[in-house]
Amino acid sequence: MTDPSPSAHVRLPKLGQAIERARKAKGLTQAELSQRLEGLGLGRTSKHSTPGQGPGKLQSFIARLEGGKITDPARDILHGISTELELPYEALIGLLIQEKYSLGAPTIAPLMRSPKTLEALAQWEGQHTEIWIVATTFVDNHQSRFREAVQRVIKKKDGSVTFFIPRNRADEAFDEYRRRTLVQCGRSSDDPALLAVPLDRKQSALMAASYVVANPGSAEQVDEEGAPQLDGYLILNDEFGEPQLALQMSKTELLPRVAALADFREAHLAKQANESLTQSESEKISYLKRT
Repeated sequence: MTDPSPSAHVRLPKLGQAIERARKAKGLTQAELSQRLEGLGLGRTSKHSTPGQGPGKLQSFIARLEGGKITDPARDILHGISTELELPYEALIGLLIQEKYSLGAPTIAPLMRSPKTLEALAQWEGQHTEIWIVATTFVDNHQSRFREAVQRVIKKKDGSVTFFIPRNRADEAFDEYRRRTLVQCGRSSDDPALLAVPLDRKQSALMAASYVVANPGSAEQVDEEGAPQLDGYLILNDEFGEPQLALQMSKTELLPRVAALADFREAHLAKQANESLTQSESEKISYLKRT
């Protein structure tokens, strides 16, 4: 009798190749990866494990998985591989589904971009020291999870958050939000740790969609193990224009945006410094005239 299941005659070479590339990039052999997975308590025979797993068999399982011969890998094993090789779990699942069920790339594209719920995005924001937020409005003011994430960043020793918003939105409403947030975080009301950079119409192309960038200062640095890395998430809205989901942005998408935003931010800070200097000189002249 012919097996009608989708996996009867299917192999998963793309999933296997992705795992193999990531393993080799980490400088690990199949035996070393299996040892790490065993260290996580994986590979033991249980009702939740893939048949054939167990002590001494995990290395063979990895070899078959990389060869595309395993079509139904256990969830705990994929989680372990994701953790040890720093491969997004959702991307592994996306590859598995795409090949196993012959789906087109656009169908599973969101899974390949480490999707985050808004709650998970807020948690991710709060983990970093420097955040840039590009949005048509500063939703952090009326969404508590994002407001709290901004506060977690600013409370850090060198924490800073920069909003890039339309010029007509960088007004008194943001100034009030800024002063209140800084004071709540134990900083002075004029601390540059929370900043709004107004963008005019010519610059608004960067705001076709809202997104969040972490560690923008590392954009031109050479990757070093343990060092903060440039990362970012594109925010997708629902049919009512409300934020709903976030998808990870690629370095190709991030780098030109970060470069342009950095120029705008630097120009804004220079303008502020000049205005402050002019005001200081004006006050000095006024004082001399009085005396």
